[in-house]
Amino acid sequence: MRGVYSGRGIESICRRDICFMWLLNGEPVPDNSTLSRFQNEKLAGAIEDLFYLLVLKLYEMEEITFENMFVDGTKIEANANRYSFVWEGAVSKNAEKLASKIETFLALMSDEYGQIFSSPEDCYEYLSERAKAIEFVYGKGKRKTPLQRNIEKLEEYIERSQKYAECFKKFKRRKSYSKHQTLTEIFAIPINGALYSCDTKLL
Repeated sequence: MRGVYSGRGIESICRRDICFMWLLNGEPVPDNSTLSRFQNEKLAGAIEDLFYLLVLKLYEMEEITFENMFVDGTKIEANANRYSFVWEGAVSKNAEKLASKIETFLALMSDEYGQIFSSPEDCYEYLSERAKAIEFVYGKGKRKTPLQRNIEKLEEYIERSQKYAECFKKFKRRKSYSKHQTLTEIFAIPINGALYSCDTKLL
């Protein structure tokens, strides 16, 4: 807050800024040495865990997805993110939402085309056949036909369904796994601090 990070600066702003006075709630203003001791003795060992819990909470609230990192408006693929875990609860919740969307969408397509579609793949195959004579358009300022939009929506649903199915394969008895682990690493057996899979030592 206020761009103040030093102990002396925080002590000073606690004495004169009404927002900090409110946060103190009548408690005495901590001096510089107290703030320094707290930072070195208490905070240093807990800050990483606190950050991890904050990130996890944001993920559970579906505020973040671990897929992209945004820095000053620039999108960067977060492949090196140490917190890039896939959680079973979140995947289950998202898969249920997707199933509901697919069910609603297929019902709309059935009404529109007079066909019964048992799966998004079924519907995709039917619409793709109808779209053979249509030229798809892309980019800004291009008006997509309803048929193209429906096909693209189905492509998205199918891709997401496959992604969730792959996630469930990796979970097995686990509640989570790292995005950067291979299936071999996920099911490796720890022995004396090392990971083994079949006859191969992995780590």
